[in-house]
Amino acid sequence: DNSSANIDLNNANMTNNSSSGDGGAINNKNSESLTVSNSTLNGNTSGGNGGAINNTSNGTTSLDNVVAHNNTSSGNGGAVYTNKDMTITDSSFGVDKDGNPSFNNDSNGKNDIYIDGATVTLASETKDSTINSGIAGDGTVNKTGSKDLNLSGKNDNFTGDLSVQNGNVNFSQSDAADTYIAGNTNISSGSTVTLNNDLGNISAGSFSGDGKLVKDGSKDMTLT
Repeated sequence: DNSSANIDLNNANMTNNSSSGDGGAINNKNSESLTVSNSTLNGNTSGGNGGAINNTSNGTTSLDNVVAHNNTSSGNGGAVYTNKDMTITDSSFGVDKDGNPSFNNDSNGKNDIYIDGATVTLASETKDSTINSGIAGDGTVNKTGSKDLNLSGKNDNFTGDLSVQNGNVNFSQSDAADTYIAGNTNISSGSTVTLNNDLGNISAGSFSGDGKLVKDGSKDMTLT
């Protein structure tokens, strides 16, 4: 917990922390700003929302070059729960520092980030970003930055909007149960969303915008 503080965590290794409530490693409730950079969040657990981070602060919240994996929430948000806007840059979820699968989980199964009516900016500025366990909730995700977002995991519980403003989004399956989002995907001109489902059939919400949609993989896709 915190109160009207400016918090800057750099090169932190937050591992195997636990909370009976929200936020296994960080419960960001009242800070003026929270910045977590060049850090690892691994093996944290919460009895509430946010296996690693619970963000309900009206302040500025930013994650930069963070690796979050193997975190568990008994509520929503295997790694992160947020009901306030936040920015996540050049970060990886659901994989370890070597890129090996290491899923985050919440009460609904695989999940990296639960967005509760907020806007989350996923910026891939200097390297590709990874969401390997999936997103959920009803907020907005803005994909920015020239590098790609690699998306996998359980995403059908995300009913909000995905706005691909720069770069590309590549969806693939690590197992047949992996799903694409149920909300709208808006693809800006110059960007491409590629859906590769070789392992199982998927459903997807709507698509809009002047960008490019590529359906790859041998299994079916149903638009809902």
